[in-house]
Amino acid sequence: LHDGREFWGLNGRFHLNRQPDGMGQLAPEPVPLPLRLMVIVSAPDDQHELDTEEEIGVLQEALDDALRQGRVQVEYVDDALLDNIGAQIRAFNPHIIHYTGHGAYDQAQERSYLALEDELGQTRPAGIDDLRPHLSAAADLRLVVLSGCQTGQTSDQDAFRGVAAGLLKLAIPAVVAMQFAILDKSAIKLAGAFYGALARGETAAAALQAARVALWQYDDGPGYDWGIPALYQRANDLRLIDPANLTGLEDLSGFSAPTALIDVDGLPLPRHFVGRKPELRALRRALRDDKLKAVFVRGIGGLGKSSLAARLIARPGTALDDVLVIRCHEVDPLDIPLKLASFLQGQGQPGHADAGALLLDSRLDPAERARQAARLVAGRRYLIVFDNFESLQDQALGSSELPGASEFDVADPVLRGLLGGLLTANWRSLCLFTGRYRWRGFDKQIGQNLAQEIHLPQLSLRQAVMLMDNLPRLKRQPIQRKIALFHKVGGHPKTLELLEGWLAQGRLTDLLDNAALDSLLTPEWEAYFLGDLLARLSPAERERLAQLAIFQDELAGEALAYAEVTDEMAARWLDLSLLQRVNLTGLGDLSGFAMHPVVADYLLAQTDEASRRDLHRWAAAYYGRPFVEMARNHAQRTGQSWSEAQIEEFARLDWGVVGQMVKQTHDMAQARGALAQALAWQRHLFAAGEGRPADDIVNAIWQVLARWGQRDQAKALLRRSIASRAADPFAQ
Repeated sequence: LHDGREFWGLNGRFHLNRQPDGMGQLAPEPVPLPLRLMVIVSAPDDQHELDTEEEIGVLQEALDDALRQGRVQVEYVDDALLDNIGAQIRAFNPHIIHYTGHGAYDQAQERSYLALEDELGQTRPAGIDDLRPHLSAAADLRLVVLSGCQTGQTSDQDAFRGVAAGLLKLAIPAVVAMQFAILDKSAIKLAGAFYGALARGETAAAALQAARVALWQYDDGPGYDWGIPALYQRANDLRLIDPANLTGLEDLSGFSAPTALIDVDGLPLPRHFVGRKPELRALRRALRDDKLKAVFVRGIGGLGKSSLAARLIARPGTALDDVLVIRCHEVDPLDIPLKLASFLQGQGQPGHADAGALLLDSRLDPAERARQAARLVAGRRYLIVFDNFESLQDQALGSSELPGASEFDVADPVLRGLLGGLLTANWRSLCLFTGRYRWRGFDKQIGQNLAQEIHLPQLSLRQAVMLMDNLPRLKRQPIQRKIALFHKVGGHPKTLELLEGWLAQGRLTDLLDNAALDSLLTPEWEAYFLGDLLARLSPAERERLAQLAIFQDELAGEALAYAEVTDEMAARWLDLSLLQRVNLTGLGDLSGFAMHPVVADYLLAQTDEASRRDLHRWAAAYYGRPFVEMARNHAQRTGQSWSEAQIEEFARLDWGVVGQMVKQTHDMAQARGALAQALAWQRHLFAAGEGRPADDIVNAIWQVLARWGQRDQAKALLRRSIASRAADPFAQ
């Protein structure tokens, strides 16, 4: 529109928008703060590459003040599958949805659509009919911004089949869409001006006016694309934030503890999972490839390998019959064959019971029995995750080796053979390994196209800022300081979490101005923050943390109570990023915590051999408590005047409590539970150097293990017992 002197869309006296004829008006109230903005980033591999990182950066800068003051809360969705978007909308209930990606208009069908992603990263066209059931769940949605080309173009014959106009029909008050193709850099400029104005409390029409002027005056743009964005409205003077609420606004961004991790089959998944799109796509492709037997996700500790596996399980992109997760640092390597066998036997499918029995048949070569077992279940599609695989490799505890510096094999020979057999088996299942170090011999499987390796990189700048925006203290820092922190400490997720805890008392200026820290590598940054964080604790707190580290397991209420951890201690350790809260159900107030392996490894590396033995002795007493208590009750019931040492001995013996518990057959679930408890007891006794007490338990259980088909484990326990005696024949 031009009056002979100027364009009305630029002179500031008019705000132009489109209101479809015959559609009723809406009058939504401004929303209570914080304003919730969901940013959907779609980048299919078969589309022209967009500079989505740069656009996200502009959004971060445009919303910087509002975000730090708590006026705006941003949720990024970069896994742009239609059903995932729907799930995130239901969980977040946004006020604004911003879509960045491609859009197109289909002349033949006279419809426009968004170019979303499928599981393998290819384009999944999504028109208004596809979007409707998901958007209907967004009860508070006020505005949709479609930052994709041609998302506003409609047909004269059917104006409401287009995405933009169709959204209004769903009672969404306003939509901003691109009528024609727009340059990346222009879309970025538009986003910065538009959201900056919205955050100041301006109406949607005034905000788009500001964006038009910014595009018109943009030196690097063509100068005419200010006319491309179109504002569709069913609400005159739509204002998302009441400017009156900004006058004398109190800071709404007060500190709150980080959100709990989601437990996905025993793997931790952060609620704000950022980045990793290429790796996630590669894993989904691997799940669909029946010829591929294994994938190794490798990277230094704390990069998010476990979380990536959890994200895959939550959204595998293909049908799976079942998933087994083995957290290798939480179990004895001798237990893993049994876990595999029990998993198969528990499926209740033909051939699976025999497959489980084969895995435990010590008369056969381990690799061959694994291949035979796999053939019996070849028609099923399982995902078997070996998380923290370095715990099974033959490197020393606390090794300072960097990934790629060395290769390590599986330490236990039986387990080494079993895994090797699974990697060459003729079956449809996939083994997923996550670990820090290279696996000796794995390159051979890669060369035969039976396996692939994914090296997990650090987060990019914009992904690191996304993570900081979800950490209570770091999100309060200006965007330029977040960028400076990224260049200082890098994009390692666990390092950033430790930095978040360090900020409880540390000052960023001391960190950024210290030139001596400029050359630190990621493991050195972790040590820097952990050393300072632990120095803030009392000796009693450090001792209790080390005790929990020796468990290397999820910390339920009973374990925390045994360590005499109070609510105040747990809250303090959470605040310092030394513990993580896990979203578990049915547990008490002190339960639902986990210690990250990076923190546990650091704590144990700081202890000498004698102190570590004391920790194992302490853990052994925890696992032995139920048996000792039963022995004590037996002594009282039978009138025995036993000493404490005699009570503990009776608890361990073949003819005592352990033997009776594991050999009874009237309650097999109880017998198996007692066996697992006894195995943990003897494992910590061996590690504590208590060879003879550990031998008592081995003598009480090895025949039961053999009878239950766990001959490998029985033999390994006997070998361990003999080796322990040989190393220290006078050990008590």
